[in-house]
Amino acid sequence: MKIPTKTILFILIVLGALYRLDFLYSNNFVIDSDEAIVGLMGKHINEGAEIPTFYYGQHYMGSLEAILASISFRLFGISNFSLKLVPLLFSLLLIPIGYLLGKKICDEQSGLISAFLFAIPSSTLVVWSAKARGGFIEILVIGAISLLFFSSWLKYQKSAWRLYFSALLLGLGWWVNNQIVYFILPVLSFLLLYIFRSSTQKLFLRILKVLSFVIFFIIGSLPYWIYNFKNNFVSLEMFGSAKPKDVTEHFEGV
Repeated sequence: MKIPTKTILFILIVLGALYRLDFLYSNNFVIDSDEAIVGLMGKHINEGAEIPTFYYGQHYMGSLEAILASISFRLFGISNFSLKLVPLLFSLLLIPIGYLLGKKICDEQSGLISAFLFAIPSSTLVVWSAKARGGFIEILVIGAISLLFFSSWLKYQKSAWRLYFSALLLGLGWWVNNQIVYFILPVLSFLLLYIFRSSTQKLFLRILKVLSFVIFFIIGSLPYWIYNFKNNFVSLEMFGSAKPKDVTEHFEGV
């Protein structure tokens, strides 16, 4: 008898939760200094402080995780568990999203394999499933959902709202953590192919659609741009801070 897909996904989510909770319990839910800052931001938000645009002390990594932590604190009280609950839930969201994305791009079997790999992942993903350090696990979810909507639009090239919703999510991800660029680059590559492979009659309309995509991306990342307009685009300085040697060493794994 074939097991329903919903049942398999439920089992994988439960296994994923137990796997991560075992890791958290074995470490006594200890937080590091970076996580403590996110927790402090959430505490300040609940105390009526102005919601910060970015992580305290820097001009990048948006405050989404701190905002969500403040909600968790209100519901469950201030604790290490309440703080880590935010990335934990996002990591579990990756399981069904991974299934949907794999199914959309390939087939049902690929979707289930993807869900399994997110449920029982490598140690690196398990560790970052429990780290509230400014949005690292959140951008995986945001990026995956964006790819899901983008691939759906690209496959059928209908319902342009899917394309624009994908752009909004990528914009949100850009504010949360600039590492969303690893999702942005393949999307831009397919958009360029979308333009260059068009006929002369459709070229203008396709360029207009891509420009609309950029506008929705900017709308999604408005907190980032508003802050930088007021502060001489200080967030862009980080992109020029690394020396070429440092960049090549990262690629080499040094």
